[in-house]
Amino acid sequence: MHGWEKMVYDQKNWIGLNMESFLLRNCQWSLDLLDAWAPMGPKETILTRELKGRPVFEADDQSVMVYLLATQRGKVGGEGLP
Repeated sequence: MHGWEKMVYDQKNWIGLNMESFLLRNCQWSLDLLDAWAPMGPKETILTRELKGRPVFEADDQSVMVYLLATQRGKVGGEGLP
């Protein structure tokens, strides 16, 4: 994934990350990330409220990833990855 740290972590800007394509390694971190990601589907109102400049529409992968990184950085931010 490509993104801008300041836009994601400081501004919580939904366009601060490019989720065009990304790879997940088959490891526990990836499984934990997917567990955190999956329940976000019906939470588009939270995403719209919490993320800067995000219009109202269904949850999308990019918005969810920015939200998770901004709110759960220690858990999903990749610290401690091999």
